[in-house]
Amino acid sequence: MSSMAAVVVVFIASLSLPTHLHAQESLPPVLADKIGLEFFRTGLNPTKSDHILPSWVPPKATPCRDYAGIVCNHDGIVTGIHISNADLAGYINVPFALSHLSRLDTLDVSRNSIAGPIPDFSPILTLQVLNLSYNGFSGSIPDDYFSGMKTLKVIWLSYNGFTGEIPSSLSELDGLTELRLEGNKFSGKIPASIASPTLKSFNVSHNSLTGEVPGGLERFKASAFEGNEGLSGEFGKTGKAVEVAIVEEEKKKKKEGEMEEGSWGLPVALGVGVIIVGLMALLVIVRRIKAARKFSSLNSENHQEGTGSADIHHPGSADVHRQNGAYA
Repeated sequence: MSSMAAVVVVFIASLSLPTHLHAQESLPPVLADKIGLEFFRTGLNPTKSDHILPSWVPPKATPCRDYAGIVCNHDGIVTGIHISNADLAGYINVPFALSHLSRLDTLDVSRNSIAGPIPDFSPILTLQVLNLSYNGFSGSIPDDYFSGMKTLKVIWLSYNGFTGEIPSSLSELDGLTELRLEGNKFSGKIPASIASPTLKSFNVSHNSLTGEVPGGLERFKASAFEGNEGLSGEFGKTGKAVEVAIVEEEKKKKKEGEMEEGSWGLPVALGVGVIIVGLMALLVIVRRIKAARKFSSLNSENHQEGTGSADIHHPGSADVHRQNGAYA
């Protein structure tokens, strides 16, 4: 069966599915994943250097086993599409394609040549990471665009051609930790409502933004706002203050570490000194014991030598007397 024939088959099969939710519930997850990825593939235009899509060849290939760029969980269900820097063009077929992927949490198509307006990703009910950076997406993003995407935590739309204002519906994402919008053509003010305390990474540099930087975003460095001539605020000073605070904190920790090391230095030195003195005392004692043993041994030898001389002398004297008597 050719690739086009497979598309026709899955398309006809899915006509009876009125909604993406019904599609997910009516099909086995593995089959639903395969249908979704097949429609996703038909929207993209691979090139000779593409090393991803050639492995997505139905009907024999299995996504979790054979498809490049696909991540699955332990149940064999697709959870991630990672096709960054694959030299792909075309468009993303949503919602019909990706809505079949009931467990998809990561979509990374960064560093390709995919174009068109931003697709509606709201049918992907489990999506947490969306990375469209370095592509050819363009147009404005509706203000309520993110209202139905409560699960999103990471959004990277950097270096595309997006225009219009930054959607205020970003504030509805309670778990948003990363928002990267640099290198676009966003205009207007930064919505104050998106200054969430959960944000750990934020960048809107090199756009056409104007107005004051919201107070809750001043904690980010000045580089996160540069390249916006109409943008004003205390972000530069705050950024420097944050850098200074970090440096001071590092100095403080280093000093505390040195003090802690110094506080241990005196006891260690005293301990070493006690050990050295003890060893020296032990050495003196050992030497004295050896000297005493040597002295005792010498006395014993001298006593034995003295006793032997007397024994020899007396017989000699007796012999002399006898000789003298004999001559007398």
